[in-house]
This record gives sequence, C-alpha cells and structure tokens, in this order.
Amino acid sequence: MESREAIREFITGLLEMKGERTDVSDTELLVTAGLLDSLDVLNTVTFLEDNFGVDFSARPFNPDDFDCIENISRLVE
Repeated sequence: MESREAIREFITGLLEMKGERTDVSDTELLVTAGLLDSLDVLNTVTFLEDNFGVDFSARPFNPDDFDCIENISRLVE
C-alpha cells in the first residue's frame, strides 16, 4: 500500500472513531478545522514512527505538518 493511502486510511479511521465525516480531501485542513485534536496528532506521530520510521526526535516539531493528509505524507517522503 502506498504511504499516502495508508496515511489517508489512518486519518479517516481516527475521524470515524470520533464520529466525524471521513470524506476529506488530501488538502483539507484537519487541525485548523477542528477535525483532529492534539491527541489525534500524537496518535499520528506514533503511527508514522511505527509504520514509516519517521524520527521526530531528529526534527523540529511543526504543527502545520499535521494539518492535512498531503502535509503528513510529505513527512514520510
């Protein structure tokens, strides 16, 4: 499975568990729009570390990196 597709599936799973709509585009703002909260971002960080080996201890944290699926995918690339 392509990384962007895996990320999209993870994010839509988070949204579904929260009772939010899951038909988000890759560029739709997730945190800014209130669809994801800080706990969801933390869960996403853990998902990226576990599944793609992204090392967040070696990079500055930027909340904008988690505001849409496209930005999250760039972290993996």
